Amino acid sequence: MLQADTDNISAERKFDLELLVQAMHDLYKNTGQISINVICTHNSRRSQLGQLWFELAAHHFHITPFAACSGGTEATAFNHRMVSAIQSHGIKLQEVSGGENPRYALQLTADTSSEQSYFSKTYDDPENPSADYIAMIVCDSADEKCPIIIGATQRLFIPYLDPKQADDTTQESEVYRAKVKEMGTDIIYAMGQLSQIL
Repeated sequence: MLQADTDNISAERKFDLELLVQAMHDLYKNTGQISINVICTHNSRRSQLGQLWFELAAHHFHITPFAACSGGTEATAFNHRMVSAIQSHGIKLQEVSGGENPRYALQLTADTSSEQSYFSKTYDDPENPSADYIAMIVCDSADEKCPIIIGATQRLFIPYLDPKQADDTTQESEVYRAKVKEMGTDIIYAMGQLSQIL
């Protein structure tokens, strides 16, 4: 799963991802670490997925020190459809606390778990970095609502279509699984490129 099918990445998207790679490299040169905050409106689907893939890829490519987080312009909950789609790819994501905004734990290897817990929060939540991080905006709405992200060294807009459009349709599962693969392919590609220049 942690191999990017780069033939399916468009030239336009590769350009965006190369800007991301350069931003991560610059941050590492300037601070000795890399921190990225993936941001969308509700922190329920795409931003959670982005955080997860960055964590998995950083672990896979041995990129340290690296921290990934996510947030929204408002907090809701990690959508159960996205959780199921992630799990269907064999990724170990388990609920560790319930309620309206449950928390999940990501298992990186058989004996290693992420130090982060996955739950919906705003991008400026105290659990997220307040300075020296890259803000990666993944939806149009968050891009419009957050023209300035306080504390971010760089702000990059790399949009992905919202799988929410397929909710409660016969295509729901297919659309969510495709989004997991699409964002995974992009992020694995970017992190693979980064690993070659660090």
